[in-house]
Amino acid sequence: MDEQFAANIIKIIVFLPFVLLLAYISLKIGGSHLIKMGNGRIIRLIERVPLSNKTCLYVVSINGKPYVIGVSEEKFEVLMELPAEVLENIKQDKSGFMLNAIKNLDSFIKRKDKL
Repeated sequence: MDEQFAANIIKIIVFLPFVLLLAYISLKIGGSHLIKMGNGRIIRLIERVPLSNKTCLYVVSINGKPYVIGVSEEKFEVLMELPAEVLENIKQDKSGFMLNAIKNLDSFIKRKDKL
């Protein structure tokens, strides 16, 4: 019994680093492919706004054209096509949001250093 237990512990010590190394390599190689996967899609979800627990409004981009879509349990309906400028404004707002978030974080860190 003790010899079997010791043999199992040795197997774990030998094979666990190997399994962890394989997992790390898979994530490194596969992670870049997962990020690129969404770039070639025709349909993109831009925004989702729940109206109730069973109905939602979606703003989606289908082949570069933005649409407002209403979804409920009973039906799915395209409500309107938005002008193309709306999609450009949304893209600019998201990049502006990231820049503002980085600036705010930077000022917060500097303020923390002064205390």
